[in-house]
Amino acid sequence: TSVSTNALVTGVPICTPFKDNGASIDTKAYRNNIDSLIENGVHIIAANGGTGEFPFLSEPEKRELAEVACKHASGRVKVVVQTSAIRTEDAIENSKHAEGVGADAVLVLPPYFEGPGEEGVRWHYEQIAAAIKTPIMAYNIPVYTQFDITPEIFARFSEIDGVDYITRRITIQPGGSTGWHYHDGRVFGIVKEGTLTRTMPDCKD
Repeated sequence: TSVSTNALVTGVPICTPFKDNGASIDTKAYRNNIDSLIENGVHIIAANGGTGEFPFLSEPEKRELAEVACKHASGRVKVVVQTSAIRTEDAIENSKHAEGVGADAVLVLPPYFEGPGEEGVRWHYEQIAAAIKTPIMAYNIPVYTQFDITPEIFARFSEIDGVDYITRRITIQPGGSTGWHYHDGRVFGIVKEGTLTRTMPDCKD
């Protein structure tokens, strides 16, 4: 799918609401939030991202949110589920679960805390891509991972079958040159020669 850069594909991360006691997720409010986003015209929602405060959620909570998001969206929008983990084996299991509940893509950070260099990060993505059929969106927040997936590095990572997207906070370069198309700071495609390419299928006609 290719669209004009004038037709933005809107992707919005979902915050995680809790009940008043703060001890459990308010899934009713979560569903209502999803409905509100869809009614207001978004094309993609992202579960368990930074806005969803994933570092503070237990694994069962993250899996519950992934299940609720995919089931409640019910094909009305694309659903991206964040599945990152320090250990590659855990990221694979998280990604398999997301795929199993119907995610359209998984959002994956490089290994963080004391993560590897480019070769190790590439291996991380290769292993996840080999384990699932769902597309991978590289999640680039270098302030937390200490590894910056620059356009040049992503070009190499995108050679991996299954690593199709990146989310990155950066403005598009002027003059139609290769850059990153964004909406509210989050990217869902690659801009080449003034055209947004490799966007999520069916997000725009």
